[in-house]
Amino acid sequence: LLGRLESDEALEPLHHALKDPDPKCRIEALRILGEKGRRRSLPAIRAAVHDEDPGVQRAAIQALGNFKQQEAISTLLKLVQGGKEQIKLLAVQALDRISTPQAIYELFRCLGTGSPDLERISKKALLRIFKSRRVDVRETLLRILEEENDARGVAVFHFLDEVGNPRYFERIIEECATEPPGIRQKLARIFSELDSEIALVSTLKVLDKGDEGAKLLALEILAHLRDPRTVKALCRKFHDAEWWFREAIVETLGEIGAPGAVPTLLEALKGEDLHWPVLIALGKIKDPRGIVPILRVLASHPSLRVQIAALEALKAFREPRILERILPLLKSPEKSLRQKAQEVVAAISPKLIERQNVEAATRIIRELGTPREPAPDTFRSRLQRLTGDFDFEIAEALLPLAFGNDPEDLVTAMRFLDRWEDETATLSFIERVAAEGAGVLDRFTAVLRSGYGRFFLGVAIGKGPTHRNREVQLFSIELIKRLECKEAVAHLLPLLDHPDWWIKSQAIEVLGLLRAGEAVGPLVRMLDDPDARWATFEALARIGDGSCAPAIAECLNDPRRPIRIGALEALRTLRNPEVLPRIREYLEDPEVLVREHAEAAIQAILQSQATCTRKEIAALVRDACGVHLLKREQAIEKLRKLSQHHAIDLIDPLLALVLEENPSLCKRVIRFLDTWGDPVRIAEFLDSVKELDYATIMRVIDGISQERGAFFVATLLDLIYGREEKFKGRYNIFLNRFAIEVAKQMRLAEAVPVLRELSQAEEWDVREIAILALGHIGNAEALAALGALIETGRSRWTVAEALGIARRKEAVPLLLELLEVEDRNVRKSALESLKQIRDRSVVEKVRSFLGHDDALLRDTAEEVLMVLEDV
Repeated sequence: LLGRLESDEALEPLHHALKDPDPKCRIEALRILGEKGRRRSLPAIRAAVHDEDPGVQRAAIQALGNFKQQEAISTLLKLVQGGKEQIKLLAVQALDRISTPQAIYELFRCLGTGSPDLERISKKALLRIFKSRRVDVRETLLRILEEENDARGVAVFHFLDEVGNPRYFERIIEECATEPPGIRQKLARIFSELDSEIALVSTLKVLDKGDEGAKLLALEILAHLRDPRTVKALCRKFHDAEWWFREAIVETLGEIGAPGAVPTLLEALKGEDLHWPVLIALGKIKDPRGIVPILRVLASHPSLRVQIAALEALKAFREPRILERILPLLKSPEKSLRQKAQEVVAAISPKLIERQNVEAATRIIRELGTPREPAPDTFRSRLQRLTGDFDFEIAEALLPLAFGNDPEDLVTAMRFLDRWEDETATLSFIERVAAEGAGVLDRFTAVLRSGYGRFFLGVAIGKGPTHRNREVQLFSIELIKRLECKEAVAHLLPLLDHPDWWIKSQAIEVLGLLRAGEAVGPLVRMLDDPDARWATFEALARIGDGSCAPAIAECLNDPRRPIRIGALEALRTLRNPEVLPRIREYLEDPEVLVREHAEAAIQAILQSQATCTRKEIAALVRDACGVHLLKREQAIEKLRKLSQHHAIDLIDPLLALVLEENPSLCKRVIRFLDTWGDPVRIAEFLDSVKELDYATIMRVIDGISQERGAFFVATLLDLIYGREEKFKGRYNIFLNRFAIEVAKQMRLAEAVPVLRELSQAEEWDVREIAILALGHIGNAEALAALGALIETGRSRWTVAEALGIARRKEAVPLLLELLEVEDRNVRKSALESLKQIRDRSVVEKVRSFLGHDDALLRDTAEEVLMVLEDV
């Protein structure tokens, strides 16, 4: 009735209906408001988009599609950009009905998203818009091109290709002609990926009627397309175009690379104004018909720029027959012409003679590097011939042996270098080997460990670390590291002042691995270098000289957390008791990891100073958990005195006692921890117990339940509350969950207040665990907490399950209240819980579900009645 009224008086009741608890009422009100399309209704409809009921959300989105106002469009755009998949699809359909330029832009943006449903609906909406009227999409397409997403641009132009109107392609080319180069290049790339006949025809049309900028952009697109079919059209336009257009056409023909353009280019070569671009284009096409005309231009043209362009074109052909025309240019007085001629000769005829010489030299080296040592005069004479007759470096001839398939070839090369003893040639060989990267190190390390290549290794150790080439330096350092060459320490020490931080840190690391005691002093000085501190900590820790501990402790004031942690790790390894006061200052560091490492370092130092063995501590722990009162008190007193001066391990002996399967002994262990009164020890104990087998865990929980020590219970509550500050880094989320499980098994009434708080937490898993624990405890306070949750409407399914676990008749009214909830899962859970409580007073209520429409609820009710009738 309100929908039939035309006046605005009907709007207020409809707005009020949007707050009705019944979703169907809200949906109907939204439908009517959408049909009316009054702007006054927009705020209420926009608010309904965020309704918790999915049906109301859909109705609100569909209603927004009837409004042309910017507020409606903005809301729909937000849903398209960040909503769920189903919501995005509905928003796209609403934008289809609006059809404003902004709506069309957002529909375009839905293409190329990778979502098939979203793309299909967006494309369908766009086709409906484009077929119903002419749409000016120039600004929209420019916005698409300005985005970084190339895939979306390709998808949009694919859609325009499906529309089939070439005018869209022509307009965007004309529009982009004045845009920055990045936009023009992106448009050309997209056209090249389309493989569209319409795009090709549209581009050629622009060449006929476009302005100067549009024509140049069209040529740029054709250069990207590289379609041979466009060559004839370009050649026709070449003859009746202005000079700037002819030059651009020549460049485009070169990029297309089709032989059909060669006659036109050769004809253009006869003119006076296009020699340079035509030569470049002929070089790109590489058609043999262009060789003779290019040579003719090279010989006759006076311009140096044109001659260089001709050589560049000839280089692409790589025809040996043109060498005789190129070689005289190697003696040209023009340096640039000589260099370009050298490039052409090198491209046409790679150094065949030099390669033959290298192969011959490799054969001689292979002979001279055989196990049978040649006579000294023979070796020297053949070596003289090798170095004197050939114009190359010996290192080039050694490379085939170093990287050949036969591992013995590298042994041969090493024997040769050992016999030759030429430091310069060996360093040159190392430079070439180091340039290959770290992949060759395994092969060289294996050969050097077998005893070959002593001269090579001596040069690498002595000259490599201080070589001018960075790759040689890193190669030599890695070789020293792998072979553990202690004699290299003196050569590594100068690298501590190297400007390259990576080389410096590698040298520091190797000095530590070599455990070089003489490097301690220089390494301590490196602690003043902020960039080298981390590597220096590790190196000093490996060397193990405790005298450097005070210097490392001074670095604890570094503001960087990793540096403080690295210093504490080194101090933990060195175990110098002098630095204990300094380390204790960092037990209160704001960073948790720093506090944990400080505590670990203190424990390591104290253990190194301990006078009581593990066996003795285990015996004292057993006495402290024994039957005799006097022995217990004496053992606890001794353990307390030991713990004041040394870090003692109580947890492992306690776990050993728990594992003995003696419930009485397990109870005394719990009593000992309660008496000891240290929450950190209790947390460590529980953290270790939760990793044991199920039977042991239950035995410990039974012991806690029976003892119920005040301090132990208080610590459990602190763990459940998550009071991390009391446990000095021992607290973790798994320990929190285990503490809740212990409280649940104990039916610990003291835990109800904290469990009530946790049952209202935002995290779903925390809330579920707390609710089930309240059910296990099951006292009046726990039931009251569960009843409060029913009123909030959160986790009702789990609340119903918890009430069944409680098995208290006091829970029956709460379960009957849950039976009135519309959620079938909540009702089913409530029925099952009534079955566990077995109260016959609910028979009639359960029987009322036998006629329910939901088969699941009917079956559950039948099961409950069968149990109740047996009571």
